[in-house]
Amino acid sequence: MKGFTYLAAAAIAVSGVCFIGCKDDTDRNKAPTTQSASDKAGAAAKDAGNAMKEGAGAVGDAVAGLGAKVAGEIGVGRAVDAGIARELIKSATNAAVTDGGLDDLVERLSKGDRDRIGTKDIEQRDLDTMLDQMGKDWKAKYGENMKIHDNDVLEKALPDSVLKVEARDKNVTSNTIALGASHGMGELAIPVMRDDPAGWKIDAADSITDSAKLRDAVTKHLKEMSDKSKWPDDKADAYGALAHHVMMALQDK
Repeated sequence: MKGFTYLAAAAIAVSGVCFIGCKDDTDRNKAPTTQSASDKAGAAAKDAGNAMKEGAGAVGDAVAGLGAKVAGEIGVGRAVDAGIARELIKSATNAAVTDGGLDDLVERLSKGDRDRIGTKDIEQRDLDTMLDQMGKDWKAKYGENMKIHDNDVLEKALPDSVLKVEARDKNVTSNTIALGASHGMGELAIPVMRDDPAGWKIDAADSITDSAKLRDAVTKHLKEMSDKSKWPDDKADAYGALAHHVMMALQDK
């Protein structure tokens, strides 16, 4: 659109030059200009060309940005390690605790899950009401929105002693994140699948057969998490518990 705006401006400039050049003889007594009409037309054409280049550049930047976004999916071309595992957990947890975010959560699951569960019209009004109150309580206690903002927080909450990933070749298309017992919850195996070209995705339990079951599983665990009287004073520990609950929900535990 920016390119078209520049073209329109250039066209107006050219028409203005033509209008000046085509005036009748009544203007001949006015002081002559230092630039001829043909020079002005040439300058306007040059401006139009520059505008086209700038517009094309803006489009190119937008396309490049889109490509970067696609390439920026989690762990593209890499084997799963603890860093990628935490990024997967963080991304899924943030989607789960967002109003209307279940469809976004499904996009973070494997292709088989996406095909089975679907993302269309996931009804979650009751869940959103609970999340709204949780969000207010969370901000009152921890001073920020209920989202994991960086991996450092999760690394503190789920250290290598709790979160483990078997080292495998980067061409392997599946692996398992082993989440140790923590935050009052037991051990959990989190299968992950390489979903080219989008990188790695969490593989949810096959027993979550549709969006209603996904909603119910997430609601069950977030309801357990919603009792603010049980929240730890340490913010990172609270995020660890939140993430553990969401992972348990995705494995239908």
